[in-house]
Amino acid sequence: MSHVSQLLATYPSITRITIVNRTINDRVTALVDSLRAGHPTACFLTISSIDGHEGQVESAVRGADFLCCATPSTAPLFPSEWVRPGTHLILVGSYKPEMAEVDSTLIRRARVLVDSRSACGLEAGELIGAGLAPGDMVEVGELLLRSAHAQNGKWTAEVNTARVAEVLSGRDVTMFKSVGVGAQDVAISMAVMERATENGIGTLIPNWD
Repeated sequence: MSHVSQLLATYPSITRITIVNRTINDRVTALVDSLRAGHPTACFLTISSIDGHEGQVESAVRGADFLCCATPSTAPLFPSEWVRPGTHLILVGSYKPEMAEVDSTLIRRARVLVDSRSACGLEAGELIGAGLAPGDMVEVGELLLRSAHAQNGKWTAEVNTARVAEVLSGRDVTMFKSVGVGAQDVAISMAVMERATENGIGTLIPNWD
């Protein structure tokens, strides 16, 4: 749910979301009901990936601008040829060398961005299987220009447009692969704490570290 909500918040032009699950069960139904309540202007569809619905899945993948995969799959969820040029993929489900959400052909088609070269080089099964070297990956932090000074106690950053243009050239799809790193957990925890403090939520425990 959080991935869909974040994409809708970042890209308000998205109006149609298709959720693919093995079965359309109560959990999926509850998820879609919650998303519809939070995003009433968007259209949500659900598709089962089994029981003869492969054609619907293929149609959804071929027509997608974004593909977000969040499964611990050990086999590619769809073939590379289903993904049209210009598509952006987000892969966050696999986190072990034996896992893979997409095939090696698609990896080799893509400009691959990662949260951490070192972590993905050890844990991202799709990238390992495709034989990607660390130099073939671009860390997302490289797409930002960090200011020399902090403002109001916080660092500010802006997009490095030249680097983004370089990254987007030469490949027909883009892909972000994340396996998660400890620094992200710390940064998110700090952001939550700062927001809670600003809104007077929770209890502050002095000298706790």
